[in-house]
Amino acid sequence: LPNDAELKKLWGTGGYNLIKYCFPDYHYKTMYKQWKKLEHETKMELIAGTEDTVRELQKSGFLVGLLTNRSQKGLRHYSELIQELNFDFIQTCEYTISNKIFQTLNPFKKHLTTNHFKPNPEFFRPLFKWLKRKKINPKEIFYIGDSIVDFEAICSANRIYKYKIQFIGVSTGSIKTEAEWWKITNDKFPVLSSVAELP
Repeated sequence: LPNDAELKKLWGTGGYNLIKYCFPDYHYKTMYKQWKKLEHETKMELIAGTEDTVRELQKSGFLVGLLTNRSQKGLRHYSELIQELNFDFIQTCEYTISNKIFQTLNPFKKHLTTNHFKPNPEFFRPLFKWLKRKKINPKEIFYIGDSIVDFEAICSANRIYKYKIQFIGVSTGSIKTEAEWWKITNDKFPVLSSVAELP
């Protein structure tokens, strides 16, 4: 099995990469079925305070969205939680024809899709196109992430787009402390225990 440092780099790159890396000798489809079974049997709950935080940000004039490497199909397990949060936009990664079908069956409003996964900076293009189409020119963009993939995506996007995005790390993923975030990324930025800690 990979050590902690290797797992932290894999976090956020998708189940396929994680399973292939951790168990190279096993049949992927068999393991994936078991992965999905466990996911289905696991009850997910919102982090306490998340809903209030989203509401307060929206009341203060912020647009709040979800940008994920998951597909629309992959988000179905969490649809109840996502609907509770009532995001202003949601962006998913649709990488197969069958997944693209879910775009038309999508229960979410303001749904964006891409076939580029974080940390590829192209991941942000649908969001920036959406902002332009809506004639929204944000003064500030904050991105909250729990993985190295999130951090790397922001760094690469900030090099090529006109928008400058401020990264905020949270310790609800595999990286548990501010010191650990800063050591792994070789950079300093705000780190919170969860999104509920946002001012």
